[in-house]
Amino acid sequence: MDTNSPRLPAFTYDIATCRMHLEASWAGSPEIKDLHKFQALVRAIPSDVAARISSVLTAPPADGKYEALKTALVRALGRSCEAYVAELDTLQYDGRRPSAFLSRMQDLNRAAGFPLSDAMLRYRHTSLMPHAVRVQLAGLQGPVTINEYTELVDNIHAAYTTFPPPLPPPLHHSCACSASDGVQAPAVFTPGDTPAGSTKFLSALETRGARGPWQCPGA
Repeated sequence: MDTNSPRLPAFTYDIATCRMHLEASWAGSPEIKDLHKFQALVRAIPSDVAARISSVLTAPPADGKYEALKTALVRALGRSCEAYVAELDTLQYDGRRPSAFLSRMQDLNRAAGFPLSDAMLRYRHTSLMPHAVRVQLAGLQGPVTINEYTELVDNIHAAYTTFPPPLPPPLHHSCACSASDGVQAPAVFTPGDTPAGSTKFLSALETRGARGPWQCPGA
């Protein structure tokens, strides 16, 4: 890449401001070639944006490279700040590495104009983690940088997924129900008996009436 290409202002995720900066950068230098504009813009693009427009970066057209790149940016960043805020607000943890999930949240926060501070973003991220991870993070003492937090939450998550908490002991049903009562209850229940595990099973038992968690007919 030509090191004599002009330098651009810091990249902004607001596409309208981005285009204004680009055009202002070339206004006083009409002789700048298309290739040099393209190269300068490529250098200014953050890696997360570059990943979204990789096709035009790796295989630009023979002519009009700069315009093609600018068009790709408009398509990639053309959403409003409100749309990014809405996505950030409704984002749910999808099981990926916590640091990768935090990176996605940071990208959305940046694209939305930084509505959340680092502390708020970290709090939001923690609240979306699995319960076992949240419990461990709740014991943090003193100030922690975002980098320290990222490393810690990844380590906790790795330990949790490698050595998950033990399953609860089997639930024994000792009611003296008979087949004539029309009630069928397993003698021993384990969390694997239903897809949803023991929580759904126990909930079903507890809602059989106001008489208690489980009672035989006539009790």
